[in-house]
Amino acid sequence: RRRVVAAALSPDGRHAVSAGDRGFVRLWDAETGAELAQLPGQPERPRALLFAPDGRTVVVGDADGRAHCYAVPSGALLGSLAHSRQIDAMAFDARGERLLTGARDQTARLWRIARSDTALVATEIRTFVDHGGDLAHVGFDPSGELAVTTCTDGVVRVFDTSDSPTAKGGALHRLEVGTALEEAAFAPDGQRLLVQVGSQRALIWHYADARGVVTLRQPGAVPAVAFDRSGERVVTAGDDERLRAWHARDGRLLWSTEPLGNPLRRLDVDPAADRCAVALHDGRIALHVLTDGAVLASFQGHQGRVTALRFAAAGQLLLTAGHDRRAVVWQVDGRTPLRVVERPQPIAAADVSPDGTLLATAEVGEAVVRLWRVADGGPAGELPAHAKAVRCLRFAPDGQRLASGSADGNAWS
Repeated sequence: RRRVVAAALSPDGRHAVSAGDRGFVRLWDAETGAELAQLPGQPERPRALLFAPDGRTVVVGDADGRAHCYAVPSGALLGSLAHSRQIDAMAFDARGERLLTGARDQTARLWRIARSDTALVATEIRTFVDHGGDLAHVGFDPSGELAVTTCTDGVVRVFDTSDSPTAKGGALHRLEVGTALEEAAFAPDGQRLLVQVGSQRALIWHYADARGVVTLRQPGAVPAVAFDRSGERVVTAGDDERLRAWHARDGRLLWSTEPLGNPLRRLDVDPAADRCAVALHDGRIALHVLTDGAVLASFQGHQGRVTALRFAAAGQLLLTAGHDRRAVVWQVDGRTPLRVVERPQPIAAADVSPDGTLLATAEVGEAVVRLWRVADGGPAGELPAHAKAVRCLRFAPDGQRLASGSADGNAWS
C-alpha cells in the first residue's frame, strides 16, 4: 500500500492517473479500477498531473524540473520538457496545442505541443518572468489569448499568450494581494478573475478595466514618494538609505542606488528635467539622474533634519529648509545659495512659489505663516490663520494661493 500525493481524471472520465511514493505513477481505467500501466522513466518525486483535453496524453511534472508526457492508455513515454527547478503547476489550452507550466524557478513557460502516435515534441514559445517567488498556479483564459499565474510573492499576473509579434514575457496586468495565493480562474466572459487567497478568502478582480492597486514593496519605511514628470515612473526614498525608481503601471523595480550613507527623508522631482533631489537624515542634499539613479551632485544643505525640499522656476531653483532654523533657495546648477532666510526657531514647514519669487515658512510651535521675497529676502507678509502650530504648506500651481495645514485640524487656502 502506497501513499497517494496527486491524482487527475481525464476530461472524458474514462482514465485516471495517480502519483505517490517514489517510483509510483500509474494509469488506471476509471470505470473498472483496473491498472493500465505503470509509467516508464518514473519521475522520482511527481508533483503535478494533467491530462490533455482530448484525453490521449497525460503529463507528469516532477520535483527535478522535468515534465514527462505519456500516451493514454498505453503509458508509453512520448517526450519531455524541462524547467530548472520543481514544476508545481500546468495547464493546457482548450485545443491541447499549447501547454503552460509553472515552476519554482520563478518562471512560467509556454510550450507548443506537436504529437504523433509515437512521439511528442514540446517547443518553448515564451518564458513569462517578473515573478518574485515560486509559481503556485497557471491557467488560460477561454480564448487562449491570455494566461494567469499566482505566486508565493502574493501577486496575480496576467500575460499575453497570443501569437502577436508584440507579445512579450512581461505581465500585462498585475494585482498585489499581499499574501501567498493559491488558484485563479478566468470568468467565462474572460473579463474577470476569481482568485483563492488562503483557505478563508477569495477575491474577484476585474482586470479587463486595467484597474487595480500597484504596490511598491521595499524594506523599511518610505518617508517620501513622487511621480516623475511623465507619470510613467514612481520614485521612492527609503529609510534603508536607498533611492529607487519603479514602473508606475506594473510596479517593476527599474533601479536602486547603493546605500547613500543616511536614511532618506525628503524627495522632489524636477518638473523640467530628468532628475530628482533627495534630503538625507544628516542634512545632505543629493541630485540624482532619473534614468539610472546616478549621482549628479551632493552637498551639505543643513545641519540636521530637513523639513522641506522643492524645485521651482522650471527646475532652476531648489528650496530646502530645516531644523537648523534656515530656509535656503539654491541655484541648482551651481549649488550656491541664492537666498538664505534665518529664523529664531527650527522651521517646521516651507514652500516656494512655482515661479521662485515668493517663500513661505512656518516655525516649530507657531500658528503663523510668514511670506518672504526671494529677490531680497525681505518680509512680504504674515498669515495668522490657525489656532495651533502649522505643519505643512503648499503653493497652488498658479502661485496666487497658499494652502496650510495645522495641528488644529484645519486646512486653509
